Amino acid sequence: MTDQPVTTQKSVPRLTLGKSSRIKHDDEFEHVLKAGIKKSRGPLTFRVAPSKTKHSRIGIRIGRVVGTAPIRNRIKRLLRESFRLMQHDWTSPIDVIVLVRKHEPMKLVEYQEIMSKQLQSAIKDLGKAESKGTTGEARP
Repeated sequence: MTDQPVTTQKSVPRLTLGKSSRIKHDDEFEHVLKAGIKKSRGPLTFRVAPSKTKHSRIGIRIGRVVGTAPIRNRIKRLLRESFRLMQHDWTSPIDVIVLVRKHEPMKLVEYQEIMSKQLQSAIKDLGKAESKGTTGEARP
């Protein structure tokens, strides 16, 4: 007999959100903003496009009009956390840009609810657009 424990656990995806899971460069932002499907609800607007990488990524645009730096940073943290928790729910990787309008910061659950509903709808629309052979890139 061996003294090594037997592991029978299935591979569980790690729910991390590293630097590679963020959209940082202007050209990447522009690609998603032009080619992405737009969904809005409340103070958040989402632009969603198929990702060119092997994993889903998020980018957040939030202006000074939303509030002071601590308020903006809190909203960004909550949006990234919402994305982190649901990033493995999708069958194919997507790029998401979140445009934030002025509002009072909400609870994590509220951001998760908005993000979940809007991204599921956008993914469904992406599937329809891909099956028709059209993408948002043909826009003038």
